[in-house]
Order: sequence, then C-alpha cells, then structure tokens
Amino acid sequence: MYNAEKYIGECLDSILAQTFANFEVIVVDDCSTDSSCAIVQSYAEKFGGRLTLSRMEKILGSGPAVPRNKGLTLSRGEYVYFMDADDLLTKTALEELYTLAKKYDADCVYCEKYYTADADGTNIKLTDWPIEHSVDKPTFESENLEERVQNVLKRRYWVTTWVKFTRRNLLLENEIFFSDVKRGDDDIWTYVVIFYAKKFLRVPNAVYIYRQSDNSIGRKDRTPTQTINFWLNPLLLGLKTLDKLIIRHEFFKSNPQYHYAILEQFVEIIFNMILNESLKLEPFKIYDTIKQEFDGKLGEHDVLISALCAALNTQQKINVINVQNFNEYAAQAQAYIAQIEAELKRRN
Repeated sequence: MYNAEKYIGECLDSILAQTFANFEVIVVDDCSTDSSCAIVQSYAEKFGGRLTLSRMEKILGSGPAVPRNKGLTLSRGEYVYFMDADDLLTKTALEELYTLAKKYDADCVYCEKYYTADADGTNIKLTDWPIEHSVDKPTFESENLEERVQNVLKRRYWVTTWVKFTRRNLLLENEIFFSDVKRGDDDIWTYVVIFYAKKFLRVPNAVYIYRQSDNSIGRKDRTPTQTINFWLNPLLLGLKTLDKLIIRHEFFKSNPQYHYAILEQFVEIIFNMILNESLKLEPFKIYDTIKQEFDGKLGEHDVLISALCAALNTQQKINVINVQNFNEYAAQAQAYIAQIEAELKRRN
C-alpha cells in the first residue's frame, strides 16, 4: 500500500465481506504520506485480530516487490494471495480459491479470468483469454516443463500476481520472492512459480476486480528519458535475478536452449519499450540519460551501457531504413495503380 486513501477502505470492505473467514490480512505500507495507515487501523476491530499493519522503514520507490516479500515472510497461512491496495474481491473469492486448492491439492490455482472496473469501482467487465486458450473447468497444466516453457514463450499466462492463489511453502522452500525492480517483478515471479509448481491448476473462475486507477506505477506520465530509465531498471537488474532463479531448476540446467529463450523473451519485451522512446532522442542524449541513472551501479559491467546504446542506435537506423523502403514501395504501388486506372479510363 502506498498513498491509497481513496481506495484502501473499499478494498478492506471487500475482504470483510468474504463468505470464507479463515484468513489473515497483512497490509504492508510503503511509507504512505496520506491517511492510508489511519484508515487501515480503523478496520482492526472489524477484523477481530486478523488484520496486521506493517510499515516499511523507508520508502523504496521501485514498486511493490519488497513490501510483498515482507508480507510473505510475515504470513502464516497455508496459501497466500496478493492484492493491490486499490482493487477489490468478489464476495466468494477466497471460498472459491481455497475450495479448489484443497479439492485438487494444487500448488497454485491460476484464474484465467478477472474483472476490470473504472477508478470509482463502476463499469465492471469480465476479461479473459481468447476462447481457444481458456478452460471451462478446473484443468491441471501439464507437468512437462518443456510444454510450460513453450506456453510462457507464447505468452499464454497472465503475469499479474492476483490471478494466482499459491501454496505458501512452495514459495518459501524454493525462495521464490519478488525482484526489487521498477517493472517486471510480476513477470519474473510468475515464470518461476510456473516452473516450480508441480500441480498448476487452471480455472475459469473470475474473483478479482482490477480497478483501473491512476495509482499504478505503470500508469504515470513520463518524459522519454524517464521512460527509458524506468524500463532499463528491469532490463539491467531484473534480468540477472531471473537468470539466477531459473538456472537453479534442473530442467534448465539440462536444457540451456530454453534457459536462453526465456531470457531472450524478457529482454525483447523490455528492449522494445526502450526502443520506442529512444526514437524520440538523439543517440548522445540516450547515452547521457543511461549513464546518469546507472553509472557505477553495474560494477565492472558499466561498459555494457555503451553496448546497449550502440544496439539502440543500430536498431533505430534499421527502423528508419525499413520505413524508407516501405514509403518507396508504397509510392511505387500508388504509381502503378494510377497507371492501371488511367489505362482502364482510356479503354472505356
């Protein structure tokens, strides 16, 4: 939770309304400067000892990763479920998730559907995968890791944490924590859960209401230089964490091609975000931007900043050439069409 005074009350109300009551709530506050903590404290009596408010000592600013990790270490339940402070649950959410987890002895219950809502909680709509990819009943994902990796590469899974109801011991015993990066922590955490959860249960249930508010770190307006640094953070720091987490798995030790494929996809997604913004800046400005943000933070690998800038500059030139070629082709096509139209007009 960070400065969520407009939403945290409704969030807690939706948890209080649950038809399943055997749970604890841990709110980890990332140094809010508004009345968020006071609002949470006002709910303590309503939860009858099941509500814990924990505060970070200093604001981290990178996102929810470290607060989530703290909440996980404080938790005592058999399963854990992560929420954002501005979102809501349906009344039967925890009952549905826990019943499915126990019935199938699942390591992770993965919801393929969820609801979206406007910032004020209205206009609730169902969101799900295209029909050819979704399930209509509880279905175990194949335990074949090769198939799961292929599905990750095809982007068949939502990476958001709140579509996953996960066995607590799975996370703690395998040290599956969130990476302290500005963006991409959900992706990394999801990949590792998918690779380590033997019983990964896909279900058609929709229990989470994602409020499309302006409180999200990913929705803030940024200049091109700020956007580049925002996405460079997971590229330079998250990639290393992802590499360390998946290489521990025996499957990736014996299948380096899939190890590389996962890392390549992670880099490609983020690199494209950086490239889009880099097209708005001169190469020297990109170098200066990256240097100011990350100089000294990569140790002996600082030289890679120059390599990254060179890659961006090369890709920019390729894009320009492609655009020029397309424009030339379009001009030739238009001229050819004009000739045909003129010939048809002459014949008529």
